[in-house]
Amino acid sequence: MKPEARDIDSHEENTEVVSAGARSSSPEGSDTSPAPHDIHPAAAIFPMMIAEEHTELVASIKEHKLQHPIVTYEGLVLDGRNRLAACAEAGVIPVFVDYPGDDPEGYVLRANLHRRHLTISQRAIIAADMADMKSGSRTDLGPGANLHEVSVGEAAEKLNVSKRSVEAAKAIKASGNTELINEVRSGDTTLNAATQEISMKSGPGKTEAQIDCDKIHKLWDKTSSAGHDLFLEIIDASYND
Repeated sequence: MKPEARDIDSHEENTEVVSAGARSSSPEGSDTSPAPHDIHPAAAIFPMMIAEEHTELVASIKEHKLQHPIVTYEGLVLDGRNRLAACAEAGVIPVFVDYPGDDPEGYVLRANLHRRHLTISQRAIIAADMADMKSGSRTDLGPGANLHEVSVGEAAEKLNVSKRSVEAAKAIKASGNTELINEVRSGDTTLNAATQEISMKSGPGKTEAQIDCDKIHKLWDKTSSAGHDLFLEIIDASYND
């Protein structure tokens, strides 16, 4: 079993925090301050592991202990929510290390994008979480979060998706359908499927664009998975140009 599968820090991310030094949450550690369990807002950008992955992580930590420290920033957990939860379940004392930089959001993006196999739809809804479509200012974070304001276009670029995909994700969030939104976040459904479901529930009075989307969805249902991947790549490439 690989240590801490899909929730490890790459060498690049470790170089950002290594100078800060690690500390244990145990009384014997070099730092006797309370272990930080509150989550930094930037860490919440990415979804938690699914149950199966969490179980694998717990088993790995039980066998190998914590291989990569949990990264904190200003006393809050910046990276390693999954490792922290797994340590608690595995009965392993976690080790913490401070992120000494001043770009917590950028760090979270770098630490997660390369190690998580996120779909276009998942990346789009994460980008939608990062930005406010109307003004470009953050509306999901309280004062003192120390995060930069991000526009829809900037968020789309950071997550490597089209601006249109982010706008579609914003529309899904605006529907208020919590179950459907969570399915997109977890990767259980796509933006297209979610949009189609919302469109079908809207009933009469569909716009011309919605009617066109319904036609596309019908063709989508007849297409193979390989065709889906190719279609999404073409769409993203066209809007990123």
